[in-house]
Amino acid sequence: MKFYFYKIITVAVFLLFQASIAAAEFKLYLDDSRTEHIMVEEQDCSVYKSENGKITLGFKAGGLFFGIGPEVSFGKESGIDWDKLTQRLVARYLELCTRFNTGSISKSEYDKRLKKIEAIET
Repeated sequence: MKFYFYKIITVAVFLLFQASIAAAEFKLYLDDSRTEHIMVEEQDCSVYKSENGKITLGFKAGGLFFGIGPEVSFGKESGIDWDKLTQRLVARYLELCTRFNTGSISKSEYDKRLKKIEAIET
């Protein structure tokens, strides 16, 4: 009985793992006629995002039914890392990446827009 349980769990995990891999690919049309396509993986659009963990220390004092004493809180601050790239380039790259991942842009138009963005950098 125990052996069958582990066997069922193993098969279920394998099937779930296969489904997650298949979900990462989508059709990318090669031209604007949308007749030929290839299956490609999604791009990682999170390379420009940054997350910083932060710890805050403080002291709180209050009236009746309120807390008194030290306060420690943990949080996460997320945003876009603007250190190396300008806002305009990052916004264009993110928009192009999102359109690529949703399949709403053809390969030829993607290449054309990418060259236009790279021309702005220089």
